[in-house]
This record gives sequence, C-alpha cells and structure tokens, in this order.
Amino acid sequence: MGLVTFLRKQSPFWFKVSEYIVKPKRVSIKVNINKIEKVAKPNSIILVPGKVLADGELTKSIMLSALSFSESARKKLSKAKIVKISDLARENKKGEGILLLK
Repeated sequence: MGLVTFLRKQSPFWFKVSEYIVKPKRVSIKVNINKIEKVAKPNSIILVPGKVLADGELTKSIMLSALSFSESARKKLSKAKIVKISDLARENKKGEGILLLK
C-alpha cells in the first residue's frame, strides 16, 4: 500500500497531510530549518508534508518527520529524531500534538 493511500485511511488529520503530499512539484512545500527552529518547542513533534531544506540551525531536541530532506539538511539535524511519516501515522493515528508546517 502506498503512503498516500495509507494516510487517507487513518484520520481526517492524516487525510489532510496526504492532500499536501500529492500536490504537483511546482507547488510542493519546502521548509528551511530556520522556520522549524522558530516554531518548535523542545520535545515537540513537527511534520513537514514536503521537503526540509538546510538554511538555518536547529538547537532544540524535537521529533521531525518529512516527505524528504536535502542532503545538507539531514547533516544539520543531529538534534532531531527523524521519523518516517508512515511510522508517525502508525504511532499517532489521530495526529494529536503534531505541528504541521507548510
């Protein structure tokens, strides 16, 4: 089963996430680390239904999930626990406490 199909069966929150994921590449979501740093609180759960880019530094310990990461962003995210979107959806079926960054 594909990621989008799986997410659509979970809850309204995950259905909304799947809608962001299937958008065309030209309007896809791209979020820099500095934006994540601004909105994240220590130990928060952040979900980016798109790509995380490397501009900025992360100083907080968070759980981070995204569709993809640039290679340089992945290197900078040593403080973050990186989780696959599908694993996050399995752990948190209703999406409670997850901050959706778009």
